[in-house]
Order: sequence, then C-alpha cells, then structure tokens
Amino acid sequence: MNNDEINIKILLKTIWTCKFHIAAIILLSSTIFLGSSYILPIKYQSSTLLAPSSDQSNINKMTNQFGAIATFAGINLGDQGSTQKDLAIEILKSRKFIVDFVERRNILIPLMSSKGWDKSTNKLILDPSIYDSKNKRWAEDLIPTNNQIYNNWINNIFSYNEDRNTGYIKIIIEHFSPFTSQQWAEWIIEDLNSLMMAEDVREADLAIEFFENEVKKTTSDDLRQLYYKVIQSKKEKKMLAYSLKDYALKTIDPPYLAERKSSPDRLSILMFGLITGFIFSMIFIISKYPSSNKD
Repeated sequence: MNNDEINIKILLKTIWTCKFHIAAIILLSSTIFLGSSYILPIKYQSSTLLAPSSDQSNINKMTNQFGAIATFAGINLGDQGSTQKDLAIEILKSRKFIVDFVERRNILIPLMSSKGWDKSTNKLILDPSIYDSKNKRWAEDLIPTNNQIYNNWINNIFSYNEDRNTGYIKIIIEHFSPFTSQQWAEWIIEDLNSLMMAEDVREADLAIEFFENEVKKTTSDDLRQLYYKVIQSKKEKKMLAYSLKDYALKTIDPPYLAERKSSPDRLSILMFGLITGFIFSMIFIISKYPSSNKD
C-alpha cells in the first residue's frame, strides 16, 4: 500500500476512537451557527402575483393595427405589445425608478436606517449610528447616495421570480416589519402601473401632435386618411389608459401581511453548522493523527 494512501480501516478506527472529539466539534459548530441566528434581525416577506394586463395588450394591438400601412408609408408606430412585461420588469429593477420611488413615497429613513421592528408598538427600530431620530437628521449629515439606496433595495429588499411558461411574475418585498413589507409591495405595483400609463399617454400625445401636423402638410388623400386613423387610435389608447387601474401588470394575488418570519431560517443555519462541524472534525482527525495515513 502507498504511503500517500489513507488506510480506511485505520481511519475508521481512529474516527471511532476520537468520536467524542468529533461530537464536541460538531456540537460547538452547530451551537455557534445556531446562536448567531438569534443575533441576526428577523425579517418578513410580502409577495404579490402579477400577470401582464390583457387590457393593455389589447390597447397596443389596437394602436398598431395600422402598422403595416404606416411602415409602407415610411412611418414607425412602434410595437410594444410583446415586450410590455419585459419592459415592466426592467423598470422595476432600474436605478431611476427605485430612487424616484423611495423619494416619492418618502421611505428613505425606514429603508436606510432600520435595524429591527418593535412588535408591541408596531414601530421600526432605527439605528442611531445612521439616523438621529431625536434631532431628525442623518448621522454626521451623511445622507445616503442614490447608489447606496439602489444597492440596498436590490440586495436586501426587492426580488422577483418570473414563470416563463405562464408569464406570471412574483414580486417579493422583505423588511423588518410585515406591515412595511406589505405596504411597499402595494406601492411599488401602483407606481409602476402609473408610470407606464403616464409614459404611454405622453407618447400618444406626441404622436397625435405629430400626425396632426402631417395632416396639414400632406396633399395625399390616402395618407391623410391613414393619419386620421392613427390619430383616432392614439386618442382611444389615451382614453382606455386612463380607465385602467392595472395598466401594465394585473394583480392576481395581492400582497399579504406575513404572519411568520422569512429569515433567519434557523433550521437551515443549524444544518449548515452540523455539516461544517463534521468537515472540520474530519480535518482535525486527519491532521491530528498523521500516522493513520501510513500502512
């Protein structure tokens, strides 16, 4: 047998002989990991299930029904119907939307300085080293930058899952307070739909203005009729946009108030501690008894 090869019988015998050492290492590791889970702040998740709005898709189809004719005439009307969901997801992840959302909803302080939640008073616990709630100012006047706001939101608050088969999107908001998580989940969908509606209305207004000017300049009756139809479709799109509550994404399952914490997951942490302890105990045994590697 090679000197470099571990004799399995000797190794197993060594493990049995040092079983108390192994148990002690595993116990210590699991205790450390489990104990650390009680230091970590408790967080709650609120999620909402969304689907692309069928009404909004119908608006886009209606708007683009003259697309082939317009393209032939050298005019690009655009076609966003097939990418509306993807656009909504990208907006939700965008730096500008997130920063504007935090400012518009006035949630900068709870977003950037919270460190826990007092269940008895239903109030967030603020970190005094970040925000001085007594004097109502940021510590050392260090107001969070847009990059810090964005990174905190993306890394610690917001996540999503997309089902490519059904097209459904699950938006998840996690925070120290279950009430805050639910409120922010509701707000972000409201603001997304409002933003996308306002942007489409703005684009429709620009298109109407453009084609109304084209009507005045052209001498072709066919083009004039086309322009009138496009103008009418844009006006109808505006009318329907104002009437839709769920403009881009329709809520299938609204945000709920979490009754159980989402993190820390103490069972998973304990299991990780047990596995880590076992690995370290094996390393300890092999390094402690190098003679076991010899025949």
